[in-house]
Amino acid sequence: MHVTEAFILARYFMFTQVYFHRTRRLFDLMLTNFLKEILPGGTYPADINQYLQMNDDVIWCMMTKEQKNNEWAHRIVNRDLISLVDESPPHSDTKDKRYYNMIVRDIERECGKENIITDSASKLPHKIPSRIEVDDEKAIPVIRKNSTFPVSIGSESEIIQNLTKPINIIRIYAKKEVYERAKQIYDEKQSDALGE
Repeated sequence: MHVTEAFILARYFMFTQVYFHRTRRLFDLMLTNFLKEILPGGTYPADINQYLQMNDDVIWCMMTKEQKNNEWAHRIVNRDLISLVDESPPHSDTKDKRYYNMIVRDIERECGKENIITDSASKLPHKIPSRIEVDDEKAIPVIRKNSTFPVSIGSESEIIQNLTKPINIIRIYAKKEVYERAKQIYDEKQSDALGE
């Protein structure tokens, strides 16, 4: 059971600290924007052979070639990052999302939508049911010490039972030329919400 718990915790931390890291996610967003602008119709080729030719080297060559004409290529190639205004806690909920969306609207209204990037990264920490019969195909059966009867790991592990809330991180980024104003708007909204 401890090995499974360690695996789930490792997976959780990989998502919160690596896959959903603010800088890595920003590069994903900038790459997506670049590809939407540069590829015909903003999508990958429908032909499988053409699609398979679109490897990292091809994309990188496209970016270096287009960096003078395309903002996103320039930002990626030259590591000209967009600054993080704020991010939610790792387990934000619908209320947090509404709050961030309200702030984003105010920031975009004043700073320009083209100067703001928002991101929402979501994932379940695991898909192990916490309460399930041991003979269900979704169950991971374990046998407790001094027992011969299998039980579901989901019902035995406190870690699995407590890691059920989805990881949901919301971020607001602003380009350098509007960052200070975007941060000021965010801070003002934060103060208003806290009643300060």
